[in-house]
Formats: sequence, structure tokens, C-alpha cells
Amino acid sequence: MNLKINYGLIVMDPLEPGDAKTILHFCGYQEPITERDVESLREELKNDPEFGLQDKWDKVVIVEAPDEVLKEYQDAFNQDSER
Repeated sequence: MNLKINYGLIVMDPLEPGDAKTILHFCGYQEPITERDVESLREELKNDPEFGLQDKWDKVVIVEAPDEVLKEYQDAFNQDSER
């Protein structure tokens, strides 16, 4: 299967001190992101304890990944896919 990350969403806490915010979760997409994608990710992260965000949920935001962040995840994903 040949998957390619073209778009991404990140989850972060906007109230985290400092300019550099920690990315709590990244989700990559092949197709352009829709509002349905955002809502689906929001529900999954909010309700699945595996992600560990339940205690922070009222503080986090989901935003489109900036280009430089997307590039980092694309590079990492491509390296993993080549193995």
C-alpha cells in the first residue's frame, strides 16, 4: 500500500507557556482535510483513553499542521515506509 501524507492536523495546548508548543498528537491525511475529519479526530481523541488526553481535553485545540511540522512528519513517515 502506497500511502502519502499530504495534510496534517495537530493537537496542542494553547495555554502551554512559551513560544514552542508541544504537539500532543499528529494525524496525517492523504486528501484535503474536511470539517468532518476534524470532528472525527476530536471525538476519537476525547473518548479513547489510549491517547491520554482526557484530563487535558478542555484545554487542547486541533489545528492544521504548519508546513514545517507537516514536512517533519512526512519525512519520518517516508523513512518508516521504506523499511
